[in-house]
Amino acid sequence: MSSLYLHIPFCSRKCPYCDFFSQVGSQRQINDYVELLILNLQILKRDDSHPTPLNTIFFGGGTPSLLSVEQVGDILNKVAQTYGIASDAEITLEANPGTVNFEQLRGYYQAGINRLSLGIQSLNDQKLQLLG
Repeated sequence: MSSLYLHIPFCSRKCPYCDFFSQVGSQRQINDYVELLILNLQILKRDDSHPTPLNTIFFGGGTPSLLSVEQVGDILNKVAQTYGIASDAEITLEANPGTVNFEQLRGYYQAGINRLSLGIQSLNDQKLQLLG
C-alpha cells in the first residue's frame, strides 16, 4: 500500500491540550504554505520506474479544513499528476466542525475527498469551554 500524509499546520486558535505541531496562521501564510507544498510535491517526486499509485492520502494538522476547496483541489491535482492516485483510494481530510459548512463539504467531495475525520472533543458546550 502506498500512502501520503500532508500536514497542514494551521488552526483558528491553538488549543491548550494539543501537542501537534500547529499554529494560528493568517490567510497569506496558509496560501504561501499551499504554494510551497505543491512545489515540494514536484521536487520530492519519487524516482521509480514502476510507480505505484497512492492508495491513501491523509490531510492532517492542524486544521486542514481551513484550506479552501480550490486549495485542496490544487493539491490533489498535483498529487495525481506527480504520483498517481488509485481509483479506489481513500482520501481523508481532518475537519473541525466549526470550520466547515455544507457547501465546503460538497466542494471537498468534488475535489476528491471521500472521507472526513471530524475533530469533535465534546458535544457538551460547558466541556468545550473548559477545553478552550
